[in-house]
Amino acid sequence: INYSFEKDSDGSTYLNLPRQNDGPKLMVKGSESETGEFSADIKKDGDGPVGFVLKGGDLRYGADAFNGYEIGFVKDGEKNFVRVGRHVNNFNKLQDFEYTPSGTGWDNLKVVYTANTYEIFVNGTSLGVCTDDAPEKVTSGQVGFRNWNGGVQYKNIKFKNGDGQLTD
Repeated sequence: INYSFEKDSDGSTYLNLPRQNDGPKLMVKGSESETGEFSADIKKDGDGPVGFVLKGGDLRYGADAFNGYEIGFVKDGEKNFVRVGRHVNNFNKLQDFEYTPSGTGWDNLKVVYTANTYEIFVNGTSLGVCTDDAPEKVTSGQVGFRNWNGGVQYKNIKFKNGDGQLTD
């Protein structure tokens, strides 16, 4: 996976993932969890989805070559969504949540998750909860970053596992 750490105009450091359409997944070491919270300020370039992998496991090279959830910003025509999808070596869209971008270029995406629910927040506002009760639901795994059909930058990254341990 191609990535770099760079400085923004305000001096803050961000993670840069240029456009890559071969299914990149950059995972956070030691982030195995069933419940937790993951957030970041995200600046996207392209239609996406660009965002997070939650409960990632069995990770391999390729677009759908993993088990877990992909939650990210998507632009479809004039509309903007946060898309929640499940991967079990394929992609199954679960739900789209429409949102209005902030206009600054950066939008905060936060997901608070349990064994089968995913509450989606954009810029501090809850957009709703996606529930996955399917037999093939993924119950635990690592968190990480994913970009498909677009480049992306992440800053102010926060992860809190179900035990309440916060990692910046």
